[in-house]
Amino acid sequence: MFAKVGSRTAVSVARLNAALVVRLDATTGVLAEVRVALGAVGGTAFRVPELERELEGRAVDQGSAQLFADGCMAAVQASIPGRYSLPYKQHAAVGLAYDAWNMLALGPVCEPAWA
Repeated sequence: MFAKVGSRTAVSVARLNAALVVRLDATTGVLAEVRVALGAVGGTAFRVPELERELEGRAVDQGSAQLFADGCMAAVQASIPGRYSLPYKQHAAVGLAYDAWNMLALGPVCEPAWA
């Protein structure tokens, strides 16, 4: 799934974007082959291999959704420390992560604690 934060839904420069690709192991019901990428938080888009490893083998539930959101927020912080847009992008990363997670439609809808 791909999700972005921008001023419009089409033909708009993204302020932040995220891509999440997973395979659900139908036998065990856990995430496999997880790929996470973030864009518009630095010079180029990048993958987040630490987060990918943390999500591998986890169930599709609220805890995993929160882990994904927290990991996205941490990756944003590591990518643009000290930038004036950091507080906004950290907050946006959480909402964007939940949007991407829910678009997968693999389990129940998950929401951030502040929603």
